[in-house]
Amino acid sequence: MEKQLTAQELNEKKWKDHWEEMTSYIQSRIEGCSYVKDTFSLGICKDGIFCQVRGADKVFKFDNNGRMFVKAINRRSGNFVKVYECLISDRTYKRLSPSHIIHKQYSEKELIFLQDIKNVVLDFYRPNSIKFITDNF
Repeated sequence: MEKQLTAQELNEKKWKDHWEEMTSYIQSRIEGCSYVKDTFSLGICKDGIFCQVRGADKVFKFDNNGRMFVKAINRRSGNFVKVYECLISDRTYKRLSPSHIIHKQYSEKELIFLQDIKNVVLDFYRPNSIKFITDNF
């Protein structure tokens, strides 16, 4: 007899399946990079530029989704800064207020790489596909 999964276990299984699919998609579209995969984030490094595609940190509900973030590392502080917020439902993005730090520190070539990451994430979400998690505030 097969064990019935609890709602939390089902949520975690859906998340793991989705995360594997999304990270594979990103890795296949952005070449020449090093990747570090974690449960909630994908680190991407190319030519000394460190970026991160990130979902919720601790608490998430897979079916109640809405947005995710693309972050880049602040070269002065060494901390990741949220640069783009990807709004999954309407496949758009917005630049976040702290992103001006990154846009001042990075060259045009580096910003194109960062924007490529954002575009690949948005391209992954097609109408009626499984969506990303929400960031719970």
